[in-house]
Amino acid sequence: MTSLQAPERPAEAPTENPAIPVRVEEEKPVEGDSPKEESFSREYVETLRAENKEARLKAQRADFLATHVRTLATREACRGIINDPESLGWRGEFEGEDGLPDHDKLRAAAEELATAKPWLARPRGDVGQGQHSDAPAGLSLSELLRS
Repeated sequence: MTSLQAPERPAEAPTENPAIPVRVEEEKPVEGDSPKEESFSREYVETLRAENKEARLKAQRADFLATHVRTLATREACRGIINDPESLGWRGEFEGEDGLPDHDKLRAAAEELATAKPWLARPRGDVGQGQHSDAPAGLSLSELLRS
């Protein structure tokens, strides 16, 4: 190589931006590394994969059931207090010592939310609709049409 020639560089792979060169280095095989060698038998690996798949499915089911139990407990605790139980949300403080939802804590949180945000509260008492007395009503349009 003379002083006027450029030094040799490794091959460059094409990139999305041609202004940024990317070096591609060839992998050198390691001694004793051949594709035919296996450290475990195929049956053993397949057994491990099947067990792992079963464990993942059990964990998914457990997560689904835990979420469903929390949702149902929140609905039950919020019944008659707030219109939308989902507005309460779930927090870790609602769990009891046994890991299950604590009804009393959920109910107290729902009442606190209804007090803090009255527009979320379920209407209670007389809302001014419907018949209020057993006394016969006066003359009505429907009675006039029937006669």
